[in-house]
Amino acid sequence: MAYRTYGVINRRVDALASGQRADQLASEQRTFITMLSHEFRTPLAIIQRSAEILGLHLQKEPESVLNRLSTIQSNARQLSGLVDAFLTKETLDSATFTTTREAVSIDTFLRDLIAQRQREVPGQNISLIQSDVVIVEIDRILMERALINLIENARKYAPGAAVWISAERAANGYVYIRVVDEGPGIAADDLQNVLNAFYRGRDSVKIQGVGLGLHLTKRIIEAHDGSLSVSVGEEGGTTILIKLPYDRDMTVLRNNENRAGFPLGYTETSHDGGRP
Repeated sequence: MAYRTYGVINRRVDALASGQRADQLASEQRTFITMLSHEFRTPLAIIQRSAEILGLHLQKEPESVLNRLSTIQSNARQLSGLVDAFLTKETLDSATFTTTREAVSIDTFLRDLIAQRQREVPGQNISLIQSDVVIVEIDRILMERALINLIENARKYAPGAAVWISAERAANGYVYIRVVDEGPGIAADDLQNVLNAFYRGRDSVKIQGVGLGLHLTKRIIEAHDGSLSVSVGEEGGTTILIKLPYDRDMTVLRNNENRAGFPLGYTETSHDGGRP
């Protein structure tokens, strides 16, 4: 009995020490990220101000130059907003964060996002294979970042592989957005951990990153009352499935408006039986 009691006490001591060490590491990570966010703000402010000044002096330049400058300004503003939204101790410690939502048609949103990505990274093979007309209430900046994180992950971990996106509405009140790449997929040992903060898989040693992209994407989706899951096909390829609630009344109204604008006899195929 004494031997068993001694063993139980030792296990409890070990467990306590492990828990304390985990808390210490988490605290150190949060301190590091908070410091990092402070260091980001100065160069971001310089980039934004420099882009504004350049814009004043380059008004007569070709459209391609002005478009590139606009992209720099847009991305700098977006990154600055993301630093404020995520990289603070309060946000990292909190389970949720504030979103500023607006009604958006997901098909238009995805087309614009992919067109922007194709302009910024011309070599990436990305396409929208299907998108139902669905009205969702989203924070546009945060949702753009969530999807760009997924697209960028595919580019980094499956370079050259095709990426396709689809959005299907279902009768249960949710729209299912899939981001699929035709790369090698994720190792089974890593699959259950890839959504954790700071986790980097065994195949990511030579790839730059800190293991926050998928975690932040997951938090953005959850902040929109949705969910995110990751799966790998039998022959490779990674599928990210995003499930978001949509506004039924506005979606019906928008689809009716669209049908009213089509020639007589046109019928729209309903996807309300979409895959869950």
